[in-house]
Amino acid sequence: MLYVRYRYDEKRRVRLKTVEIVSEEKPWHPHAHFREEEMVKVMVMVGYSEQAFRSILKAAGGRWNAI
Repeated sequence: MLYVRYRYDEKRRVRLKTVEIVSEEKPWHPHAHFREEEMVKVMVMVGYSEQAFRSILKAAGGRWNAI
């Protein structure tokens, strides 16, 4: 397979044409979970009435923190 892509360099104001050749194709099964060091904690404000969203966050490991 052969792929052609265009990339744009805004600083130099030029368009680059790149060519990618695929030499091998194999099945790949990504890991279902991220490693702990890849995860980033973020704070999200969720309204009291947003119960469906709260349930989703809780199921994903979210924790409540009263600020």
